[in-house]
Amino acid sequence: MRLYNGMPSVRIWKIGTRRILGVSEGRFYREGHCNLPNWVSSKLSFESELIGDFVLYPFTHDRQGVMRFVCVDTAYNIRIQKY
Repeated sequence: MRLYNGMPSVRIWKIGTRRILGVSEGRFYREGHCNLPNWVSSKLSFESELIGDFVLYPFTHDRQGVMRFVCVDTAYNIRIQKY
C-alpha cells in the first residue's frame, strides 16, 4: 500500500501481479463507515510503503484494465518500507 498523486491516492499492489487496487475515498463513502482505518492511514507517507496482509472488501467488479475500488477492513503483519 502506498500513496499516489491522483485519485484514489491510496492504492494497493497485489504482490506477484500487475494488479493495482484503489482504496475508495468518496465515491463509495457511507455515513458511519471508514474505507481505511485511521491506524493504517496514519502510517502512510509519500516516502514509504506499507507491506502486509490486508483484509479488503470490493466495491466494484474485477475487470481487466480497470482499477478495482475496495475498502480496507483491517491489516496484519504491517511493515513500513522506505523507497
